[in-house]
Amino acid sequence: MPKRGCTFADAAPLQLKVRVGQRELSRGVCAERYSREIFEKTKQLLFRGAQACMDHVWEESCAIVDLPESPKPGPTEALRAPRGQMLIGPDGRLTRSQAQACEA
Repeated sequence: MPKRGCTFADAAPLQLKVRVGQRELSRGVCAERYSREIFEKTKQLLFRGAQACMDHVWEESCAIVDLPESPKPGPTEALRAPRGQMLIGPDGRLTRSQAQACEA
């Protein structure tokens, strides 16, 4: 006796194995949640690394030498955006690097 043909051939969905990886998850329905989690983890790692580095520096009692003083924004400098690489000073303000300070 011959087999019957499938009556739902066109309407039935394909039953294939679908691999869902990290790329599909990060671009899918929960994309914003995953990107927020990745951002928070990255930020925590950066701050922990910076804190560990600073703790190590202060334990060795190294003197920080030749740090430029934080620039005081004047009326003309406030409108102009700084160019080049900036450094975060010990007081938390942005400062120019040594090479840029010599050029200016």
